[in-house]
Amino acid sequence: MQHLAGSLGIADRVRFLGWQDDPLSPMQLVDLLVVPSRREPLDNVIVEAWMAGYPVFATTADGPLAY
Repeated sequence: MQHLAGSLGIADRVRFLGWQDDPLSPMQLVDLLVVPSRREPLDNVIVEAWMAGYPVFATTADGPLAY
């Protein structure tokens, strides 16, 4: 993914943080959350973003569709 960000010229605006034990902490750095998953059975990150007050854009996969 880092290579793709570089080839698209957005590497300076994208951070790949890996696994986070405290998901709300990195969310303080964002303006919105994009969840482009085709298959996402349980999407806790959407609920966590809502808890933090961020807008969410998500595909109509099973998890996001349920919300």
